[in-house]
Amino acid sequence: MTRIKALVLTALLFPCSLVVATYGQAQTTKADLLKIDKGFKTFTQETWNGNGRTCGTCHRPDESYNIFPSTIKTLSKSEQALVFATNVPGLENMDLVKSHAVFNVEADTPCSSTDPLCWRLYGKPGPTFRSTMNIQALDLTTPNPATFPLGTGADKFPGTSKLPAKCSRSLATGLLPQLGWSGDGSPGTPVTDNDCHVHHGFLDPGADGSIRAFCNGAVAQHSTKSLLRRPGTDFRLPTSDEMDSLEALQRWLGRRALTAEENWNQGTTNASEFLLTKLSFTDPRVAKGRDHFLGAGIVNPKAPGNPPPQTTFNTTNGAGCQACHGDGGAISGIATINRNINLNTFVELDSEDIGNSLFGVALPLDDGGYTPFVPPPAAPRGAFNIQSIIEAAEKKAWFHNHKAVGDFEQAIAHYGSDDFVNNVAPPGLVAPLTLLQNGNGVSIGFPQGDGINHLGAFLRALNAFYNLRDCERLIDEAVTRVQLGISVDGPVRQSLFNLSRVIRVLYQSKLPGLYPDVQFGAAAISLGIEVAALTGNVALFQEIKVAVRKLRDSIAVQTSS
Repeated sequence: MTRIKALVLTALLFPCSLVVATYGQAQTTKADLLKIDKGFKTFTQETWNGNGRTCGTCHRPDESYNIFPSTIKTLSKSEQALVFATNVPGLENMDLVKSHAVFNVEADTPCSSTDPLCWRLYGKPGPTFRSTMNIQALDLTTPNPATFPLGTGADKFPGTSKLPAKCSRSLATGLLPQLGWSGDGSPGTPVTDNDCHVHHGFLDPGADGSIRAFCNGAVAQHSTKSLLRRPGTDFRLPTSDEMDSLEALQRWLGRRALTAEENWNQGTTNASEFLLTKLSFTDPRVAKGRDHFLGAGIVNPKAPGNPPPQTTFNTTNGAGCQACHGDGGAISGIATINRNINLNTFVELDSEDIGNSLFGVALPLDDGGYTPFVPPPAAPRGAFNIQSIIEAAEKKAWFHNHKAVGDFEQAIAHYGSDDFVNNVAPPGLVAPLTLLQNGNGVSIGFPQGDGINHLGAFLRALNAFYNLRDCERLIDEAVTRVQLGISVDGPVRQSLFNLSRVIRVLYQSKLPGLYPDVQFGAAAISLGIEVAALTGNVALFQEIKVAVRKLRDSIAVQTSS
């Protein structure tokens, strides 16, 4: 579209580009914003003197910083070669990358990623294959030691083979963030014990298990020129300045905690998510899905010091999702659920099926952790972090092994499967969900019939609701950047990504006609944002923010009841 056409269309869509009230903007300095910009450039362009991959090779900004099988099919041959790491024999298994977009995340194994017989025939440990993870809203999905100090349940991380429980604490600040699918993703820890310098920590004497340090392990694992992983030869580690900018970018991405006004409206303080009981959804089908989500799963109060207990929805068709995904978030305040908990949902059982279908040999164990409900050796390994599902609908494959590909409602259906609901566990072992249910007021009655589609519609609407809310924050930042005389590319780019996801997740609902006005409005607002960026028109940005808020309110509004 030419600039003139865009300006004309925007004049029609936003005919009254008058100065409107100034909205509250985050107190961010010019230096902070430029650091975020540098982080994005580093993330998408720096190859670390390695095999040619950047962070953005597999954490693609246009795919919510993930990558999926459907994504890989659309890439050019040169881009695919980087994703497959064809220039580093044994690093990736091309068949697994193509079919499920899962990658080798384990350095210390005698078996190659391309040698399935070695994984089982010789009894040797094989590589660990996992999908990429969301890197959005990291501050709202990992426990903060200052907020959740030791002794409140946050210190019950039972450990994994990569990060033993004794290594999950920093000497200075307490609990480490416990990043990655099992809480063991960031290299090293300050604990003075060789066992704790795991997952490439031996390459980085300063490793402390933090979000900032995560990039060192990622570069060593994924950007190496050989399986020897020799710093200075096969790759270079990020500089301190690069680590700072990458951390700034990652903490910038995604939704923010609730504002003071939003907290006041629902009677909370410092909440990270909206209380689902205080959101009134305008589509009755979405409201029904919300009731399924909340129903039959919660009878426990919030933990001491957290927001008051929520209204209990006791529907007869409740799925009990709220029991672990409190209000859709990852750090539940429910008394029986440990923050950032590892829970075994038996998705790992499907890794055997994936391997057998491709190679006739089961994949190596996913190397997940234990659950705090059942200590080893009674419990099987294979527990993974409870994920925020606010962003779930915008993904295109789900779970740590991408067992569900291309169909969000299929992913939801896992929680009605025999593996999950009927607590199928290996002989002689106790399923963690059984213990969770017994005596803890948690029950599962997964909705039958159209229940899955209603749950899907609800989670799609929730995803769109939060993406629109994030656009409001990003538009405020764009205004700040115009006033500071620096590029608006970052917030504009992210806003356009958010709006495209709003359209897609609503359009793909199994229940037809899900918020068509929001889909059309998101497309129109995308054009308006591009024009505002071209012209640097602060008044237009502010008017667009009002339009975005109207779209969000047409999905759901806060209520006091």
